[in-house]
Amino acid sequence: IDGKPRQVVVMVDPALVAGPEALAALPVGGGVTLGEVATITEASSPVAVTAYDGARSAEIKGTVASENMGKVITDTQAVVDESILPEGVEATMGAAAAMMDESFSALGVAMGIAVFLVYLAMVTTFGSLLTPLVILLTLPLAAVGAFPALLITGRELGLTAMLGLLMLIGIVVTNAIVMLDLVERLRKQGLSLHEALMEGAQTRLRPILMTAGVTILALTPLALGFSQGALLSTSLATVVIGGLFSSTLLTLLVIPAVYSLFDGLRRRVTRRPEVEPAPAKG
Repeated sequence: IDGKPRQVVVMVDPALVAGPEALAALPVGGGVTLGEVATITEASSPVAVTAYDGARSAEIKGTVASENMGKVITDTQAVVDESILPEGVEATMGAAAAMMDESFSALGVAMGIAVFLVYLAMVTTFGSLLTPLVILLTLPLAAVGAFPALLITGRELGLTAMLGLLMLIGIVVTNAIVMLDLVERLRKQGLSLHEALMEGAQTRLRPILMTAGVTILALTPLALGFSQGALLSTSLATVVIGGLFSSTLLTLLVIPAVYSLFDGLRRRVTRRPEVEPAPAKG
């Protein structure tokens, strides 16, 4: 109209329109048909229009066939990041990827709380701030075996593996607690630092190796994944076995050395003698 485009809305009963030809013959007034003033073509349109945060969106779904879901999500995200999208179009990962991110964050917070609660319980038990810190050094020793175990077996650091790391927080500190508790008692009986560490390590060596060995053997069938239903738990068992193996061996070597260093620092600060006098009998 007057050389300017105008938007015209035509409403018609779909039953009266059999195809594009019938639609083109539809009168629009003044003896003019729709086909004379418009170009009619067939095109596909979405069955439903979805929106996310007020913006029009489209969702692409797929089924992950690989067991390593984390790698699939990482590779997909890399493809999305490298894709050149039209202006105003944004692509984000959802569904399983979003759930994994939230779960990883929640497990990270849970692990931090677990470490704090374990430290608080040990401070209450030992009546010391330094000895529990020495015991907490077993946690990095567990990581020395946990991550290489995943690498060797080709398994991902997924949610089940993170649960295994959470379990290790409570498992691996047990060996150090058992050994250092005896060392503390021996020192109160009058033994020197070196004598108490040697006696404590020799006395607790057998029970520490037995408990760790039994736990590793019990988790071995699960780590091997003999059944299809156990595939989701193989990463958990792998992390626990690797972490328990390294922490058990290194605890007997590293923890006594670190305890000795911390004790020397404590004695220099407090100016206490190396051997505390034994309580008098009477």
